[in-house]
Amino acid sequence: TSRSQAVEFGFDRPCRVIGERINPTGKAELTAELQSLQTRQIMVFAEEQMKRGAHLLDVNVGAPMVDEARMLPLAVQALTSAHSIPLCLDSSDIPAIRAGLEAYPASPLVNSISGEEERMDILGPLCRDYGAPFILLPLKGRKLPVTAVERLAIIEDLLLKAESLRIPHRLILVDALALTVSSKPEAAKACLDVIRHCRERWGLGSTMGLSNISFGLPARELIN
Repeated sequence: TSRSQAVEFGFDRPCRVIGERINPTGKAELTAELQSLQTRQIMVFAEEQMKRGAHLLDVNVGAPMVDEARMLPLAVQALTSAHSIPLCLDSSDIPAIRAGLEAYPASPLVNSISGEEERMDILGPLCRDYGAPFILLPLKGRKLPVTAVERLAIIEDLLLKAESLRIPHRLILVDALALTVSSKPEAAKACLDVIRHCRERWGLGSTMGLSNISFGLPARELIN
């Protein structure tokens, strides 16, 4: 939610698009602004994505020499003062997520909680207490889980941990972890298997970085 808008997720709802352009990776101008605690480029990217039909905006300010715990709440304040679109707070920096939640006037989506040591223990209760839904990312350690079985095992472990922390399932969306088919042809089927299993076994919705599936291929929009 935002101050004045709610975006509903569910199996009987249309697909929702999370715009991910507010991310400094490969964007020198945006990185320089974030290092200086400025938000001009953030606002430009926000307006572009809303015009193209985004339902939520992912906000990632992570870059070298950027103080995320200061910059993320500044970005949140700038965006929520100008627009009603709900936000997704995207950071691996836990103090930054905490600061972003404190600055946000409603319940943002949080991206993400993975199987890294203590991440669920710290971020899970934080999301629970703020009523913020979060993305569950099936990653643990450095190995990327390629098969659906590997991903589902990680998801199950994280769900058990979430239950022990009294985190309701309604706050959880699973990242199906789309991998590129140019290097792993079986990746798309594994992704679909994860989505189906999450829906049928746990009643969980899912999300994914959709364009990952077509990385390095021509006609990417058609493949997506």
